[in-house]
Amino acid sequence: MLDEDLALAYLVRAGIGPELTLGIARHVTIDPRGGDSEASDSRMTARVRGVHAFHPRSVGGNVAHELGAAAPLDLSAGPPAGVHLELVNWDVIAQAVHPVRQQRPWLPSPFAYLPLTPQELLRAYLAIVGIAPQDSYGVQITYGRPLNLLARTSTSRGVQRTTGGDEMPCADGKDRVRMHGGSYLVITYRDSPAYAEGRQRWAAYQSEVLKAELGRELHPRGPVPAGNYADGKLKRTFNKLVDVVDFFDPDSTNEPTFEPPRYCWPPAV
Repeated sequence: MLDEDLALAYLVRAGIGPELTLGIARHVTIDPRGGDSEASDSRMTARVRGVHAFHPRSVGGNVAHELGAAAPLDLSAGPPAGVHLELVNWDVIAQAVHPVRQQRPWLPSPFAYLPLTPQELLRAYLAIVGIAPQDSYGVQITYGRPLNLLARTSTSRGVQRTTGGDEMPCADGKDRVRMHGGSYLVITYRDSPAYAEGRQRWAAYQSEVLKAELGRELHPRGPVPAGNYADGKLKRTFNKLVDVVDFFDPDSTNEPTFEPPRYCWPPAV
């Protein structure tokens, strides 16, 4: 299941609509490995640890505690009825217009008809579909699986740094050099016939302008991998296998490929 599926299950159970929701946000951490950012075996992994649903303290009651006490929960596959969740693949566009994410995108763009940033793509979706703020549960440029930011490039192997971009405002108000690391957009909103018509316009925009289907290659709700996770042996085996593949594969980006499921436990076929 997606992180947003779990947050939506909570919000619906608590009777909290999108008009009372500041946003659904995945909790992402940046985990470094190796002390020298120039070392060939260094990693700076972006990893999703959980999900937040922001709303006023005055609503929701004890639903979160009740859901926790009732675990494991049998939740439906996908968002609740009446809610639309859209995934939009930014990575496939970035490979063309911004292949080395540690540096600024190319100007002029070699593909002027494509958005230059994920924010530009997000604004296009919101405008074309016509999402009203009071119907939005949240929008986000984020990750699914763990991703090594130091290898965030599709044309130049060995770019082992996260600087080189423009200075952008941070949470503390200071401007710092930032890089674009997100893989795809998640847009979640209360559905209606008007939005169904808007998604037809979005499909036409993808076909006629972008020349791409930005949701086709995303498979977010794949099967939970089976195996014995209890003693950690399987995870260690996968980690060793990844290290071996990284060493011998000249096209490898050193991205970790195995991560236990965040919300499904124990794994089952």
